Amino acid sequence: MILVDCNPIKGRRCWYIMTSDESLEELHAFGERIGLKRAWYRNGKHPHYGIVDSFRRVAIEQGAREASMREIVAAAARIRRGDEGERNTDSLPEKQGRQLLSVVLP
Repeated sequence: MILVDCNPIKGRRCWYIMTSDESLEELHAFGERIGLKRAWYRNGKHPHYGIVDSFRRVAIEQGAREASMREIVAAAARIRRGDEGERNTDSLPEKQGRQLLSVVLP
């Protein structure tokens, strides 16, 4: 599911955050479908597209769901952890958990 936030980041324009709760592939496919440029994608701790109100309206018309910033941040963090090509696996809890298990279990 594609998520867009309800509270714009104000500046010269109002910016909204759009992410996916499923995968980066879903996010990029949806972005392409509504006319976003890949250059607008922001990869980092919370992968997302920054979009203006006109794209937000189109996203919602195309099936995106409004979500709280808390939900958006959690979803973006999940897809980042699931993206093998973009992540640093040394800092992820699941790898640390496996390392801990290898110490505890012979």
